[in-house]
Amino acid sequence: MSNHYSVDLRIRAVAFIDEGGSKVDACRIFKIGHNTIYLWIRQRKTLGTLAPKIRGKYKTRLLDDTKLSAHVKDHKDATLTEIAKVFSVSHVAIWKALRRLNITRKKKAFCSASVTNKIDKHSLMR
Repeated sequence: MSNHYSVDLRIRAVAFIDEGGSKVDACRIFKIGHNTIYLWIRQRKTLGTLAPKIRGKYKTRLLDDTKLSAHVKDHKDATLTEIAKVFSVSHVAIWKALRRLNITRKKKAFCSASVTNKIDKHSLMR
């Protein structure tokens, strides 16, 4: 997460524009982007302040690890999306929880390596 500009800089830049300076000159003088000036002017007009907005984190829903691991053991072929529907969360949340529990995906080969080698040899002979 990037740091915000100081309130002092915001006030000086907007005051420069209020005194008749152009927005392009303000961007050049204060070394800020064009969009930033427009956002600050709109923020002052709507909120009445130039203080940076407080940003919050996403609300996370904690999963019960015992219920999740039991569900995975009972439903071995369930996809992340199917498990997510059961727990009413996103598939990414399930993926992260499984990763936290060190439960890896099933790595089952459809056929053995010896069978694959025989198939390759027969296809080369033809």
